[in-house]
Amino acid sequence: MSPLLPAGPAAARIADLTYVIFGLAAVVFIVVESLLLFAVLRFRRAQVSGEPKQIYGNAPLEAVWTAVPALIL
Repeated sequence: MSPLLPAGPAAARIADLTYVIFGLAAVVFIVVESLLLFAVLRFRRAQVSGEPKQIYGNAPLEAVWTAVPALIL
């Protein structure tokens, strides 16, 4: 017996939707992990001396990098 073995037509539609959502999530996961792996391998040998230039007090920039992820979510 399986918890995803539908017993009726509504349950079958719900199970189908579950499989579609799982498939889409798997595709997103593979894309994100591939990009992460690419970035790690591409930039692993960067020889940067010291800290990069720090950004302070740029309110519009801070608003943008706060608002964009909020809009994505």
